[in-house]
Amino acid sequence: ISITLGHLCVAITFFFASTSAGWRYIAAFPVVLAFLFLVLAPFVLVESPAWLLMAGKPLIAEHELARLFGQENVFLAKTWMKQEEEVAPRVGVGSEFVQPLQDLRMSMALMAPNAPKARGLADLFSPALIRQLLVAIGVAGAQQLTGVNAVFFYSSGIFKQAGLSDSRIGVLLVNFVNVLPTLFCGMLSARLGNRKLILIGFTGMFCSAVGMTASLVGSLPALAIVFTALYVTTFGSSLGPLAWGIMADLFPDDVRAMGCSICVGCSWLCSLMIGLGYPYIAAAFDNYSFVPFMCTVTLAFLFVHSFVPETYGKTIQEIQDEFESRRLKKNRDRDQWRLSGNSQIAVLG
Repeated sequence: ISITLGHLCVAITFFFASTSAGWRYIAAFPVVLAFLFLVLAPFVLVESPAWLLMAGKPLIAEHELARLFGQENVFLAKTWMKQEEEVAPRVGVGSEFVQPLQDLRMSMALMAPNAPKARGLADLFSPALIRQLLVAIGVAGAQQLTGVNAVFFYSSGIFKQAGLSDSRIGVLLVNFVNVLPTLFCGMLSARLGNRKLILIGFTGMFCSAVGMTASLVGSLPALAIVFTALYVTTFGSSLGPLAWGIMADLFPDDVRAMGCSICVGCSWLCSLMIGLGYPYIAAAFDNYSFVPFMCTVTLAFLFVHSFVPETYGKTIQEIQDEFESRRLKKNRDRDQWRLSGNSQIAVLG
């Protein structure tokens, strides 16, 4: 929500900074935001209670736990962090605190003196984790290569092509319809699951791209604007926000930061490809400029359907076990294929 609201605020500035020097003020404003962050961060951000406890600073850890869960829940939180997960109902920890406290317990386990040695970057490319990495990179690439940033980067040109004279209105419309679905995405995900909601989103994006193309070819500018808004809406209610959570859920705790950083880098690289490549696509295909994105949406649908597991409502270990079972099954199938091939060679011999 914060990301889409930020985009909307930038779109609004175009209406009162539409001068030759206005873009300079817009570009400089992040300096103000950075200054505010530096000033407010010590009062807003919370130090990790797990790290403070492991560092021998229990009083400071209690203070941070009070900021997170309330003073009345500090004892319960500390009890939970030191006990097994099944103790939670007996110590009275509320359901709204269970997941945050599970994360704290996991952090303490990773930082314990007798914890296994942390894995490095090379371990991400090991047989046990390479599949998770490739699937996460695929999700990151799908988020960008399905073409939504072509709408954001070049919405003024797209809406001008559709007959809208004031490009600022088109930019504002795109960002406004991008905010609304993020408000309900969490509820939809809880009801349908992450994987199913993304597949539904791909279906909506494909249909919207077809409608957008047909409207442009048929010289129906109002309808083209409607389908463009639907394209952004279906993205914002599915792949847009859910991709980040899925990418994080695919990795074990000790390599999650490294894995997610690689995925974010790939996401930015794909975004750069769309930003640089779409003008050439638009020049070559004209009103059919979203046909290539119909293809990428179709490929992304098949990729998610085939390789991405459901992550909603599952623990990290359950997700890793699913990947491990797939890896073992693939190895068994490969071994059986080799044995079958060797048997046929022996018979022929």
